[in-house]
Amino acid sequence: MSPLARIVLFVSATLLGGLLVLSCERAPSPPGDSATGAPSDVAKNLEQEVLEARRLSQSGQSKQAIEKVKSLVERYPQYATLLRAELAGAYMAANEPEQALAAVDTALVASPTDEGLLMLRGQIFERSGRAAEAVELYEKIIAEHPDSLRPRLHLAELLLAAGQFVKAASHYRTCSQLAPGVGSIHLRLAVIEKRLGRLEPARQAARKASALMDNDLDAHRLYQDIAIALGQRESLLKEYQERLESSPRNSTFHYLYGRIIQDPEAARAEFDIASQLDPKAFWPNFGLGIQYYLQGEYETARKQMETALASRSPDSYRAVLYLCLIDMASGDYAKAVER
Repeated sequence: MSPLARIVLFVSATLLGGLLVLSCERAPSPPGDSATGAPSDVAKNLEQEVLEARRLSQSGQSKQAIEKVKSLVERYPQYATLLRAELAGAYMAANEPEQALAAVDTALVASPTDEGLLMLRGQIFERSGRAAEAVELYEKIIAEHPDSLRPRLHLAELLLAAGQFVKAASHYRTCSQLAPGVGSIHLRLAVIEKRLGRLEPARQAARKASALMDNDLDAHRLYQDIAIALGQRESLLKEYQERLESSPRNSTFHYLYGRIIQDPEAARAEFDIASQLDPKAFWPNFGLGIQYYLQGEYETARKQMETALASRSPDSYRAVLYLCLIDMASGDYAKAVER
């Protein structure tokens, strides 16, 4: 891909809760491009000025960013469609969704079927709390572009948020076929299938997710929990034994193997190995803490939970809850209340 193509292929606009990316695949080339595809001075200048507008937006100078992009629309008419999409992002950063929609709608006059612009419109609806309009628009995009992944993913998330789990699962299933190598899609599908009580499809999706995201504990734990619920503990133990044999120094696999062993001593041994291989990891230390707590070794359990807590994991609250239980089991109710 030429440098110019990279310049015009993606336009990112910083929004109030994340980054919105718009693909503009048919952006026109400015006059003066060489036959080699090297970017002209016009393209180079435009790229720098767009980056400057984004920096203004990101630093909270939303009004200045808007005026900057407006001036670019006037100065670079050959990029008007592209720049109006950028303007919509600047308006959203300034929390002006109606103005953002107006900018996108103006761009759509020139390119009414452009999928990127339609997606931008849908995401503005989402961020404005207009979920029903976003759903309608994504369904329209999907009807015209049935093999497009992005609108289907957004639609699935909106349906999930609305409690329409069967429809959400159907769209995620299609997404998993469109992007079979994306583990997070299989994981999302597994979560929904499990919620619907469809355990075997959930297990299959979770297994694919765990295979694609080998070090993702959420994917592995979900897969293990579903397999155990289906009575497949023995085959699961064999599977994770094989993983350990191929990666004997993998802390994650020692922890995962330990959590499905029913023998407390053997489980503790696996957690201990995992902790030694990765002393700062949350889950091995947390697992050890639980084992010591269940065996009444409260002081040792406390130390393990405090070590887990020090990892600053997003799951640290779990360690705090167990520390409360340990405090109460030790008779220190004041400390438990304090925690």
